Amino acid sequence: MLLKNGFQLHYTRTRRDDFADNTVYDVSDGRRRALVCLAWHENIQDSTIKKLRDQSETGERPFFICLERGLTTTAKWNLKHFLGNHFNAF
Repeated sequence: MLLKNGFQLHYTRTRRDDFADNTVYDVSDGRRRALVCLAWHENIQDSTIKKLRDQSETGERPFFICLERGLTTTAKWNLKHFLGNHFNAF
């Protein structure tokens, strides 16, 4: 998944504790950086989406990668709306 998004093989992964309701990792390979949430058995919570929206409004606009099956149609639309090309659900 990271390779398909342009990451190199060597990357670091750090869990972000500021996302309380989903497990979100900060992933970096030295060239690219993204927030990744692989919620296999749960939906991405509204609090996670709100935090991403708040970050994008302050200008940080993180690249966010997640599983499409963890999103409702509304959540997917909202993420695409405020993250634009900085969002990839697979």
